[in-house]
Amino acid sequence: MHLEVGRTGLNAGGSRGQHFDYRDIRIGIAKKNDLDSPQPNLRVLVSGKACLVHGAWQCYDFVLGLVESLGGIVLDEKLSRADACLDIAGLSVVELQNAVENRAFISRSRSVSTHKNLVNDVSSSVTVGKRPLRLVIYDKLLELNRRKDSLYAQTLIQRRWGGSMPEAATRVEFQTSREKLKAYGISSPADLREKLGAMFAKLGTEWFRITSQHVESRTKNQSRAETLPLWSAIIKAGEVFFGLPVADLRPIDRRKIKPNRALRSGRGFIASALIQLGVTWKSYPEFLDKAASALLHIGLEPEHWLEDQQSFLAKTERSFDFSF
Repeated sequence: MHLEVGRTGLNAGGSRGQHFDYRDIRIGIAKKNDLDSPQPNLRVLVSGKACLVHGAWQCYDFVLGLVESLGGIVLDEKLSRADACLDIAGLSVVELQNAVENRAFISRSRSVSTHKNLVNDVSSSVTVGKRPLRLVIYDKLLELNRRKDSLYAQTLIQRRWGGSMPEAATRVEFQTSREKLKAYGISSPADLREKLGAMFAKLGTEWFRITSQHVESRTKNQSRAETLPLWSAIIKAGEVFFGLPVADLRPIDRRKIKPNRALRSGRGFIASALIQLGVTWKSYPEFLDKAASALLHIGLEPEHWLEDQQSFLAKTERSFDFSF
């Protein structure tokens, strides 16, 4: 059997057709059938966007179904990385970042840093540790504005922020690689499903926690410092949330997606292309005219369009050509 797999989603049936969204799941298949090999012949990477839009466990079940449909059997599973994030609408990252900068924290990691733009005096993040275990607390609205992804934004609003765009939003995210996952008794996806809530709570209480007052790191009594109530509430929420049974996700209401972000992004790409071609303009209407002319020009060259398609398909086939 010959299988060609593209790295992006696709549309079928025109404007009224169907969109296949699973472009954010990357699947690698090796041409081998050695059961004794320590190396896997299937590797899957589920992006953060796919977890948000489709659900992490729904993506996992999708991959298992794909393997089964190809006649495969999963003999062993090893989890190489898992990121657990909690989104808090209405909370400014400044509140937590100020506490950390005032040294109101206790950390087993020797690396604790914050980021502040010194030009506009905007605080944006706290980072604790590094691979294989890292905690990132950051301004999710700021990150969202940089991302310019309408579907991602609408999914956040609907599934994480209670249906409306908040004035402030903070994400608390633990990023764990296999070495640390195994230390918490997590080796497979099944282990993660069972123990993620407990791991989130343990990391937020024993590995790093924000306290109610300044802590002198050299004193022996730092462990007596009381935890900041806000931090306790965040960690408890994560423990409960990640310990809940997996529920079906409501479909995203795509009618509420505002295409402005995508349009601005596309406009930027077109402007960059025109500049590289040496095209200039003095007004926005003039830019629109020249952009339209450029798009019309490439549209009138069907042979070039066909060559571009064939080139893309050839590259895709070389990258994802598997025989079973």
